Amino acid sequence: MGNNTYGQLGDGNTSTSIDTVKEIESSGVSSIATGENHSLFIKNDGSLWAMGLNDDGQLGDDTNTSQNSPVKIRDANVSAVAAGANHSLYLDVNGSLWAMGNNQYGQLGDGTSINSLTPVSVESYNVSKVFAGGNASFYIKTDGSVWAMGDNQYGQLGDSTNWSRNRPVRIFSSLDNISSVAAGMNHNFFITTNGAVYAVGLNDKSQLGDQTITNSSSVALPLLNGSVPVSYTHLTLPTTPYV
Repeated sequence: MGNNTYGQLGDGNTSTSIDTVKEIESSGVSSIATGENHSLFIKNDGSLWAMGLNDDGQLGDDTNTSQNSPVKIRDANVSAVAAGANHSLYLDVNGSLWAMGNNQYGQLGDGTSINSLTPVSVESYNVSKVFAGGNASFYIKTDGSVWAMGDNQYGQLGDSTNWSRNRPVRIFSSLDNISSVAAGMNHNFFITTNGAVYAVGLNDKSQLGDQTITNSSSVALPLLNGSVPVSYTHLTLPTTPYV
């Protein structure tokens, strides 16, 4: 349901579905991911399918033609998928990481800023989880380390800089016990196995939840240690709205 201008609903047309849920596949889908105007899903047989806007090659089908019905990108062996604004990533069952689409900020991690219409190799093995948001990408390796690449103008990669990265940079080691990443357009959260939460990036609307409107490029200190601090229950809002 929702906007379908570029066929991102995959129902064979570009008519917007406002309040009606449309069935795309009747069974056999194991995972899904959505970008700004494109969608991807994995079927139980490990095949990868994509539909929607494709002007930057984010569908990975070797064209920049948008698709209003699902097109098969991989026949088998895909274990996970993630979508940023206009780029996509997926994992092979062998632990290799692949990326395609917009690469303006290096979010594909291949050492260039050139868009790719087909999947490019980022890591050959040992990747266990993948995440994408906005123009940045993140992944966790089997050793527990966390890696990031792409847009970093607000410090959203968490590497204590504002330099965009076209190669993966490590931001956590295995000792940090990061279990998952939630990626926004220009800010990101990291959660540990014990429930601590780290936040980095754009904070102009206090989206980092740290009672400031100061951007953060460092993940040195956790935002929350498994529970909301008492002071957060007495948060005093500003008398004038943020601009």
